[in-house]
Amino acid sequence: MQNENAISSAALIHPRKIIVATDFSDRDRLLPLAIAQARASQAQLTLVHADLLSTLVPEAQLAMPSEGQREMAEKLLSELAAKIRSQGVSCEAVVRQGLSVDEVLRDEVTRIGADRLIMATHGRGRIGQMMLGSVAK
Repeated sequence: MQNENAISSAALIHPRKIIVATDFSDRDRLLPLAIAQARASQAQLTLVHADLLSTLVPEAQLAMPSEGQREMAEKLLSELAAKIRSQGVSCEAVVRQGLSVDEVLRDEVTRIGADRLIMATHGRGRIGQMMLGSVAK
């Protein structure tokens, strides 16, 4: 048990694999923090964007993001990953489809064995969170 705690503590202090969840609106604030953490720990960064499928409408294909939106997300993430790699940080970009952001993130954390997950919040108040929700929360 003590050895397990030592491993967990080490991963908290110096993560080997970090996931950065992004919807692109947070990149100016979030990415510098993630890059600094990855550089300090010599960690692998994985940028993840969730491409959500809608289950609210029987004709889900009408509510699904278009292929053009997915391609745009892949292009943006690829460009961000290239900029990060140019700063000497190992970085991968992933766009995953799923029913919810938390599902996509859980799957990616498990897939790569991430030690840390970094995400931002839009800073909505309580009423805004009640109406629009909060992925970070």
